[in-house]
Amino acid sequence: MGYAITNTSWPKSVPASVRDLLDRFFTLADTKDPNIGVKLAQDVFSPHGKFYARDRLYAGADEIAISRREAWTTVNERRHEVQKVYINDNQPETELILFGTLNSSLADGTQGIVQFVARTVIKEVEKDVPKIFLMSWTHLIRFIATEDDQIHLGQLVNTARDIGEDTLEGIEVLAYKIDGTCFNGKVTSQILRVKKLLSPISKEECPYIRGLGLNYSNHATESNIAGAATPDPFTKPRTSLAGPYPAPIVVPKVAQDGTPDYEGELCVIVGQDIRDVVSTKIPEYILGYTVANDVSARTIQLQASQYSMGKGLDGFCPIGPVLVSPKVISDPQSLSLQTTYNGEVVQTGFTKDMIWGVYDSLAYLSRGTTLEAGSILLTGTPAGVGYFRQPRVYLRDGDDIRVHISNIGTLINKVEYE
Repeated sequence: MGYAITNTSWPKSVPASVRDLLDRFFTLADTKDPNIGVKLAQDVFSPHGKFYARDRLYAGADEIAISRREAWTTVNERRHEVQKVYINDNQPETELILFGTLNSSLADGTQGIVQFVARTVIKEVEKDVPKIFLMSWTHLIRFIATEDDQIHLGQLVNTARDIGEDTLEGIEVLAYKIDGTCFNGKVTSQILRVKKLLSPISKEECPYIRGLGLNYSNHATESNIAGAATPDPFTKPRTSLAGPYPAPIVVPKVAQDGTPDYEGELCVIVGQDIRDVVSTKIPEYILGYTVANDVSARTIQLQASQYSMGKGLDGFCPIGPVLVSPKVISDPQSLSLQTTYNGEVVQTGFTKDMIWGVYDSLAYLSRGTTLEAGSILLTGTPAGVGYFRQPRVYLRDGDDIRVHISNIGTLINKVEYE
């Protein structure tokens, strides 16, 4: 959705009224004036528009400071790029919305990269221009907003970014506010800044967490356990649910014995109740996909015939950073997975190698059992867990553990000992 646009080469499908406004925007954006935001707000987006960049919000003719630092004093060179152009006519007035970056070379030799969102009212819009805000979310995040310190749901503005890495590196993340819940929410045109990223679904919205053991043949091989004839489920309490960075994995004293371990996994969240549903119908019931780390206290786990105690400690199920809709991930068996421990790649896998795929697993688990909306399924981990490495690897205080899945992003957590 939207246009991939570089500089001022506009596709023919962009209406003339929009092209004229964009050309005015870039005529100003090409200047070296450090007060570019003010002039864009005054000359292009005034009186109804807003130009929002990483450091400042420029509304109409007024400059509103919202940042940590002052505007640049000298700009040697500026390059601009608009990644997306949207028309929003689901408002009292028709809006033009631009998303892009301004890349500037500063006098002191440093480089500045500013993400911007620009909005203004336009009068004439031809048909067949891409629209946003007329549909449900595709990339949902739950977060505390800078503007009001409240928890919100949002649709990522820039869906191409890995917001797990951006959050760690201090790169600002923007989201369109979602009204409603993750099950029925609609995207609005209000843009919020992310102060703290949370798990995509809350403990209160999650009735149950199920996991699958030994669902990759190479993990079963390294465990020296024959694969089961059916999926091998276990449970984790919802109190194990945790979020992405800055949330840590907190290892309680009972597990500080040299065996807490990582398991990078694809996480599936159920969107509506499932019971006795065949696998071909399962896609209709999936809310979205995210990344999980099925943290496991191996000593406790192996003391019993069931996995749940060693896998169900508080905070042992971090998920995130974003929940991606099935409209984006149409085939959950087409993804790649990589786990990195303190900068070293320790797991590499592909969801196509699952013994029991996502749809078959959920269909099996729904036989005679209601999987309630908000339920989580952890789909298993590939080979490379710390317990079977030589020498063994375990999660120590201060460690950095990351799980990356293609088309979703990176779940990052630091490890803290309680």
